[in-house]
Amino acid sequence: METSPVLWIGRAEDHCVDWLEAASHAGWIGRALPLLQQSPLPLSSENSTLLRHLGEQDCLFITSRNGLLQWFDFCQSSGQLPSCKYAVIGTQSAALLSAGKGALKGRHADYVAPRRNGDSLAEVFLSDPVLGSLVFFGAETPRPELATRLVASGRSLVEVAAYRNQSLPGPPPAPHLPIFLFSPSGVESLVERVETPADYPVLAIGETTRDAAQAAQFPLFGCLEEPTPEALTEFLNHA
Repeated sequence: METSPVLWIGRAEDHCVDWLEAASHAGWIGRALPLLQQSPLPLSSENSTLLRHLGEQDCLFITSRNGLLQWFDFCQSSGQLPSCKYAVIGTQSAALLSAGKGALKGRHADYVAPRRNGDSLAEVFLSDPVLGSLVFFGAETPRPELATRLVASGRSLVEVAAYRNQSLPGPPPAPHLPIFLFSPSGVESLVERVETPADYPVLAIGETTRDAAQAAQFPLFGCLEEPTPEALTEFLNHA
């Protein structure tokens, strides 16, 4: 009797339910593999004031799920999200922003990057930019592509560190099974767990993660066409 193939999914189980279901739809067994933990960072009074006074000609860039969740937490005290423009990566983040959290009403994503990287998000924004302040809200050490592209176009980006990504210690996963990774930070965490990267094929959610995995000498199992559970199911159906 044939057994179903296994895919490690590089997130905690409660943060990857939709990805586990996507693997199941393709006849695969998904197993959660928590690689990162996020620690919220205190915001300065200057940054808090800046964020609370974002207006319609300003744009807030949030490039991760955790960044959005931290943003919702920050806005709980005021009871609403500022009426600025919102720029996110991927349809999942757009849906999360639209849904809001609890009694906090969501907002429409004005800019949605089709590819999972900051350069793609900057390209979408620059095709129809607003003229106010541009603010990034997210990880303490974000990828440089978003800021680099905006600066090259003559715009500046204020970066507000809302959380810190840290590798989560743990045993290595069983070798020779593909591992689905969501970010270069996940790649870095996996590097710390394994002795022989060649034994751990990586499926990347997008180009930035793919490049980081290849630079770390992990064999590439594949790269999703879109950063969605549906794209994962489609990929695994043909793997």
